[in-house]
Amino acid sequence: MAAQEKIISGVISDSDSVPLPGVNVFIKGTNIGTATDFDGNYSIAASKGDILIFSFVGFSNREFVVGDQNNIDISMESDYANLDEVVITGYGSTAKKDLVSSISQIKGEDLANQPVARLDNMLQGRAAGVNVVASSGEPGAPAVIRVRGMSSINGNNNPLYVIDGFIAGTDFNLTDLNVNDIESIEILKDASSLAIYGTRGAAGVIIVNTKTGKSGKEGKVNVSINHYTSFQQVYNYPEMASVNDWADYWNEAATLIPGVSGFGENDPTQATPIGDISAIPEVDWQDLITRDGRIDNTDINISGNTGKTNYFISYNRFNQEGIIEGSGLERNSIRLNFDTKVNDKLRAGVRLALTDRRQEVNKVNFNQVYFNILPIRQIFDSSGNYTAVNPISGTTQRNPVSDINHRIRHRFVTNILANAYAEYDILPDLTLRTSV
Repeated sequence: MAAQEKIISGVISDSDSVPLPGVNVFIKGTNIGTATDFDGNYSIAASKGDILIFSFVGFSNREFVVGDQNNIDISMESDYANLDEVVITGYGSTAKKDLVSSISQIKGEDLANQPVARLDNMLQGRAAGVNVVASSGEPGAPAVIRVRGMSSINGNNNPLYVIDGFIAGTDFNLTDLNVNDIESIEILKDASSLAIYGTRGAAGVIIVNTKTGKSGKEGKVNVSINHYTSFQQVYNYPEMASVNDWADYWNEAATLIPGVSGFGENDPTQATPIGDISAIPEVDWQDLITRDGRIDNTDINISGNTGKTNYFISYNRFNQEGIIEGSGLERNSIRLNFDTKVNDKLRAGVRLALTDRRQEVNKVNFNQVYFNILPIRQIFDSSGNYTAVNPISGTTQRNPVSDINHRIRHRFVTNILANAYAEYDILPDLTLRTSV
């Protein structure tokens, strides 16, 4: 028998009892999670025996096994061990303990093996001052990312994206990147770190560095294959009036307010009361246009080194069925990272990424489904054709089922990122780098 779920709530604070907003709280081994609000409060549905993981940038992760209690308050400790890590800035690199600019760093190992295939969604709650909001529920739709609420006088409030040293612009879609290719992400948030990018970085800069073949001994080839399948569904449908309820309201309105107009398409004075309510078939339009969406993600990568040469090759296939019938996303991406040491002072490398994205855009207008389509309207008329009119007003209306089956709304995108570089050590602490 499965353990019964209950709501676990609490407050997360630091060692000085100061509440921490934006802390990630999720159930280990699942994609169920939430984040703390401005006052450090959280709530999550979990069962006895589940392991809650509390994660926040700059603090050590905490794990807690759910028992009989309903309230779990957590105190998080600063992760001092990370102070010697090297952080990439807009103008070079430095140890975290010596960093004076406002820069957040996210390591690839914190993102890997998570049951989420979208990089933009995974940034939420992992970097202070970074707000991520879904632009829509459509598969493949990019999230809106704001760094410290920054805005630009030129009207573009998107951060600047820099991928492996290549300036990809402010309209780059992070969904084109494979999460398992990421080595680290640095988010530059203040004037000193953004200065080198000028006005282009006025709304912040997100620097993404992908993996290389540095790990492993010489001559060893590392092969990794990962796959997961998950499902998403509508958790709670809005409650709609049944055919009987709607017909009762209609008949009552038509009886009580005869001769009064101005009710638009649903004007009860434009038609006589409905007779035999029991003869009207029930049509659940919500159920007809939604489904349980399946997600499949397959990732294969090969890495290694041959002494002076490192390489990383990856292939990713991501396929997502939207919860709206007819919507979905299919993405295939290939990456090649190649680095070689020419001599003791000269190094060179190539970064090449190709992404092909096919998006099936939503074909249904939900405003129409919830506000205009009457529950007494049928899918097909007596001739077997899709209904196209409001049965009360006689006005023309789209048929959502017909739109799903016959409307074509595709979006095809092919994205290529290519970058070659060379580095030369002029002095022990001075390196010249050029890239194209």
